[in-house]
Amino acid sequence: MKRTAALFVCSIFILLIFCTHHAYGSDSNTGTLESEAIKASGIETYYANCDGSSFFMRYNLLVQVQDYVRVVTYAETLTEVDRLNGFQWKGTVGLVTDKRILRAYSSEHDTWEDWVKEDSSESTVMNIRIQKRNGTWTVLSNMVYDTPKTPITCPDIPMLKRRSTHRL
Repeated sequence: MKRTAALFVCSIFILLIFCTHHAYGSDSNTGTLESEAIKASGIETYYANCDGSSFFMRYNLLVQVQDYVRVVTYAETLTEVDRLNGFQWKGTVGLVTDKRILRAYSSEHDTWEDWVKEDSSESTVMNIRIQKRNGTWTVLSNMVYDTPKTPITCPDIPMLKRRSTHRL
């Protein structure tokens, strides 16, 4: 009797581990899809983390954020109809910042404007709509505030350019 009870408890324990493993396995697939979404969106080319700040283009202006931005994904819940139509992932890849303290560079005057704190509760500074359907990733919207995104690197930043030319 004790042996039967022990086997029953062990069976329940093994079943629980098996079910938990499969549940986390599906989460890891979601994580994989989110990693794929980030890569397929190309968002990592549209900002640069340099000298303790992040830089990106908005409204054709170079913008500096006081802290680093983070890449995040916002996955939509797929419906049965979505799945039947071949969708595997739909959502947004975005850049967010916690501080919302930023400034813009005026190329006309070759100076940085004053720092400002945006009053928005939304911390997203850039979004790219993307989907995976029938195994193929498609960028649906490659715009930020109706401005095409421009790839950027640290050598593109005016203050960093000046520092590198002074060191020569």
